[in-house]
Amino acid sequence: MVGRWAYARFEGVEAAAWRGAPAAPLRPHFHLEDQVTLVLRGARCFLTPYGPLRLTAGKAALLPAGLVHAAPRHEPPCDCVNFYLPAPAPAEGPQRALAFDLDGAVEELAEAPLRLRALAAAAGTAAGAAPPSRLVALAKPWLAEDAAPVAELAARLGLSREGFSRAFARQVGVSPRAYRLAARLTAARTLLKAGTPASAAAYQAGFADQSHLTRSFAAAFGTSPQAYRRALT
Repeated sequence: MVGRWAYARFEGVEAAAWRGAPAAPLRPHFHLEDQVTLVLRGARCFLTPYGPLRLTAGKAALLPAGLVHAAPRHEPPCDCVNFYLPAPAPAEGPQRALAFDLDGAVEELAEAPLRLRALAAAAGTAAGAAPPSRLVALAKPWLAEDAAPVAELAARLGLSREGFSRAFARQVGVSPRAYRLAARLTAARTLLKAGTPASAAAYQAGFADQSHLTRSFAAAFGTSPQAYRRALT
């Protein structure tokens, strides 16, 4: 369908594909899996806390689990595929998005997504990664659980609300409020994949109502909650 990402299970792996016209931009979000993106035609750009990452045809990228990223509109018409692979333990995985060359094997790898794990792991090992700061390590679980206002979390860390928000945005790439929304979207995505109806997923993930989830989900993942659930269950 024009204007929508197509999700499916492929060889047991969740996948999403875009083909043709420039895609709509995707707002900041993250995944519980490692995302490996293959660009088959055209180009795609990601925005990450470490700066933009641009991929052209024949290139791929590993976006580690938990890394907040967004995608502006594709520059030319683009064909690309995302695979969401089970992530290794956090200490073993890279923190940065990593680009790597497919060495002309795009079609072959697109037909065998699990083989991408070896390539992605090699790219991550070569680049290395810095561990998350103490602030981020403490703040992310709190924000994901929606336990209390940001001001309370800042006070627990000995910071003003403004100081905490600036430090968090500098390291994570988005404000605490935007991260909390991304965490809710990730929770809703997990529920939908397990077969939970969209209305129940909206309530359990902390959205005001199903319409709020639908708008936010489409802006981040390029499809509706209902279409995503049908494709993955």
